[in-house]
Amino acid sequence: MVMASRRQVGKRAARHLAAIAGRRGRRRAAHIDSVMLRDRDRSTAWTAAADSTLAERMWYGQNWRADVALVMNSYGRPLEKVKYSAYGVAIEMTNLDYNADGLIDPDDAADFIGAPYDWDLDGDVDTADSTGFATDSSNYAGVLPSRGQVSLASIANHKGYAGYEFDGLVERYHVRHRVYVPEMGRWTRRDPIGYVDGLSLFHYGGESPVIATDPDGLVARRMVCHSQSGMVWPSTVGPTWPDPNPFAPHVESGAACECCIWINNQKKRDAVWLATLPNCPCVATSFLPGNGWRPLEPADPKYHPGAALCMRSTPAYNGAPGQQCCYDGTMQLITDGPGAGTPDRIAPAGLFDMIAHSAVDVNSFMNCRDAGMLDQYLRYRPPNNGNRCKRNGTTPVASSPCRWIGDFGPLPGYDQGPYTAAANRIPQR
Repeated sequence: MVMASRRQVGKRAARHLAAIAGRRGRRRAAHIDSVMLRDRDRSTAWTAAADSTLAERMWYGQNWRADVALVMNSYGRPLEKVKYSAYGVAIEMTNLDYNADGLIDPDDAADFIGAPYDWDLDGDVDTADSTGFATDSSNYAGVLPSRGQVSLASIANHKGYAGYEFDGLVERYHVRHRVYVPEMGRWTRRDPIGYVDGLSLFHYGGESPVIATDPDGLVARRMVCHSQSGMVWPSTVGPTWPDPNPFAPHVESGAACECCIWINNQKKRDAVWLATLPNCPCVATSFLPGNGWRPLEPADPKYHPGAALCMRSTPAYNGAPGQQCCYDGTMQLITDGPGAGTPDRIAPAGLFDMIAHSAVDVNSFMNCRDAGMLDQYLRYRPPNNGNRCKRNGTTPVASSPCRWIGDFGPLPGYDQGPYTAAANRIPQR
């Protein structure tokens, strides 16, 4: 599936196309900020009627983090290259500045004639290359942007670091729920869902921008897993790229890797919150709705197969943890297996809580279940706090524990990029 977004770019109507579909309907095959191309009408104003003629198509090239690092014309010729610092400060480059003087002007075309190369990519170096270069440099003439700007004014690309929407007037990124300042590596406002990324409500990417992004402006998402076919982006992101590090250890699947990372994080975190949760009534008819519990609702078979009804405890405050209880057709509490309810680190009470619940609780549950590691998930999210009532449910099949690779430093031939020692703590099954 392809999503189109329309906006005004340089006072011209423009449309971006982004792939958002994924395997099994969970959007794992494309990052939410993946951009394929941009169509722009250069001949009419934004408010004018369309002239039914495609004036310009530009193709975007994104790297492993979804940075828009390359903008090409419809023939595949690079028009603009951008590098980004770890926290997203843009540094503009372009093939059109042939003499590297910071300007795109007729001098570049003159210098190109003296030392041409295959500009039009037709397999021959001839006068057509010089003509094509002169035309392109004329169309996109101007002073190269300074540090912090992602694009030439004539190209007017607004997609930058991690695919985020860039506002050149204030040199900041609009990232859905918050605004990000790359020069500071900080958000402009507190995290709406609280301390899910550590002790700071303003820091970006869990202070790990080389291996994490935050496409919602809410929760950092790390990108350190590998599959047999290349890099796998955890959580809700997942384009597969050729693996730049052939020495990196691999895991059997993206879901297994993500589950292992979640398990490792649980080992480092305080689980005192579990003890604050109420115990589930052993029989669904033995409680009074409203007395610390929300009403019973039909169970979703996608998440709790075999359960008939589920209910949740009422959280003490926004962002607070909560208990979940699921019952079979006889109203008996399910205490084990995929049908059982599990504690929520963030109870889905309000809008932001529901988003955080999906990122913190639902994704980890689905990853572990899909990887055949539900038994390990339930060790850290025990149904009914481990108080079984009458044992009821199917015990999950025991899975192999995660094996962790220790620090072995940057690998030979690779710089301090996404594969530093910290990023090489890759789980294996």
